[in-house]
Amino acid sequence: MSGPVRPLGGAALKHARRVSGITQEQLASRSNLSVRTVRGLESGSIRHPHQHSLLALAKALDLSPGETDDFISAWSKVQEAQTFTALIDAGHDVEQVLADNEIEPHDDYEDVSVVERHTVGPDRRSRLNHSLVAMRALNDGLDRRLVMWGRENSDQDLARIKLDGLHNCTAGEPLWLPKLDLVAFELDMGCVLDKDETHVFGYGWDFSDAYPGSVEADTEAPRLTTDATHGFRRALQMWVLQVDFECRPPRKLWQFTGPAHRRRVLRPLTVDTFGSAHLTMQGVAPGEYGIGWEW
Repeated sequence: MSGPVRPLGGAALKHARRVSGITQEQLASRSNLSVRTVRGLESGSIRHPHQHSLLALAKALDLSPGETDDFISAWSKVQEAQTFTALIDAGHDVEQVLADNEIEPHDDYEDVSVVERHTVGPDRRSRLNHSLVAMRALNDGLDRRLVMWGRENSDQDLARIKLDGLHNCTAGEPLWLPKLDLVAFELDMGCVLDKDETHVFGYGWDFSDAYPGSVEADTEAPRLTTDATHGFRRALQMWVLQVDFECRPPRKLWQFTGPAHRRRVLRPLTVDTFGSAHLTMQGVAPGEYGIGWEW
């Protein structure tokens, strides 16, 4: 079983400073950097520090050689962005399929934080999934983005999945991508963001009508939902996931990372007295994460 996910970038710096028991002012003095620079690094407004600045910070924090390597690596990972192909892992060149359908990926943003609530209905299938997102523009002129949902080991009818609970955004017509087994929507933010400006918006998926009839009416055993998953192309500061069970909770739950065919269990989870499981991660690297369970 793996240990906890390590913080990245500014979160890694803040964690190391607090472990050392020093203030931002003291760290700035010891590293010969300005207090403004230290604050910018910790807040994420400075994303691409020079190597010599990172080494000066590591020395000021009295990090060992191994800890220094991890600290510098934590910054390099923030700058990596997974391709849709690597993230979705659908056996296709996802970027090419999007281009063939004249779909723009709108890659000029990063998510600072995502709060997600997933609901499993009385029939033990996904019913609703809502996300509240804080997004920051990486370049001037950002006004929209693409969101996608993949069926993955489910009998959902993609054509009957509805976008739901829009907040501070509007949605275009759904885009069906049969090669990828995905449905995609373009969200219009209703404003134009300049570089480093933020926008908070919400959206959700409604699966209530997406199944081929009721559980009792199915001639074959229905495919019950067994996980709540989210994939991130870029690193983000915080992700919160809550799974609400409107049925008897599963007998076993766990936190995992990685796509379906090579998932890695990180730790067991439990359901609270309200029938919900919770997961909070800070300094999330690009990749796929979630909560899995057995009935």
